[in-house]
Amino acid sequence: MPQGVEIEEPILAQVWLNTPLSAIFSHTLIIAEPQSSLRFVQEYNSLIAGDDPALLSDVVEVYANREARVEFSNMQDLGQNVWTITNKNAVHEKDGSTTWVLADLGSRVMLSDIGVGLSGNGSAGELVGVFFTDHDQRYSINTLSNHAAIATNAETLVKGVLTDESRVEFIGMIRVQPKAQQTASFLSDHTLLLSKKCRAESIPSLEIGANEVSASHGATTGQIDEEQLFYLMVRGIPREEAERIIVQGFFEPVLQRIPLENLRTRLRRSIVHRMSGSYETEADTWVDVQERWEVEGVDEYAVSLNDKPAEEEIILTEY
Repeated sequence: MPQGVEIEEPILAQVWLNTPLSAIFSHTLIIAEPQSSLRFVQEYNSLIAGDDPALLSDVVEVYANREARVEFSNMQDLGQNVWTITNKNAVHEKDGSTTWVLADLGSRVMLSDIGVGLSGNGSAGELVGVFFTDHDQRYSINTLSNHAAIATNAETLVKGVLTDESRVEFIGMIRVQPKAQQTASFLSDHTLLLSKKCRAESIPSLEIGANEVSASHGATTGQIDEEQLFYLMVRGIPREEAERIIVQGFFEPVLQRIPLENLRTRLRRSIVHRMSGSYETEADTWVDVQERWEVEGVDEYAVSLNDKPAEEEIILTEY
């Protein structure tokens, strides 16, 4: 991206796998010159019939120069017969910033590494991630916020839901180098389990080498509160729909932080697809909670109406 150029409309790249027993190796390089700004959206999709496997190996490199801003959104909705290996990393100069928005829904096995290298004074990195796993999916997600300059900021927020016999391992690291004073860095991972056979492991970590630092990390893992289910079910809401409402309320604070409205809408529809066990039909629309009932702590878009078809099809290339 040339110096001083700002592009408001997102740039879209789509990676498709449609051949069984094949492999795709994707490499995306973004160089943002000083005071430039851009939004980049990348989608991974597949259409492979049968059980033959395929592989996607992906590398994304972002270089944010002085006062440059890069927003990178990734939507991964590959089939259950695709194995994915992905590595994403951003390097920042003075006052440069990046935002990673990552949504992982598909793939049989996914190994994911995401990092931000804050090597310029005043640089900032943000990671917002959501995932939903079912069947026997396996995810391994590793994040790193590496602070190596003065007055850098980073925040990592990941939320995920597991069901069936899926497994997810999350390892998040905040590393503050000795000269990285005035650092502010925060890491949180929250996981919701919908079955007794799924399993999640979260390991948030801190390595602090400076003494003027504000940093925190945390992780939670648990099942749906039976009292919350009871609260909804005594009001005539079936158990399956009550679970879907709670899951939507769980995801919604993270979805609200995704800058692109169409991406948020697609994610809501995909989550409802997964919760309803349907992949062919159009997902329910999330509507204002006040239209049916009031649920404390659930955002205004965190309710779906059963069997209400969407009025129009989302065009994937519009953001």
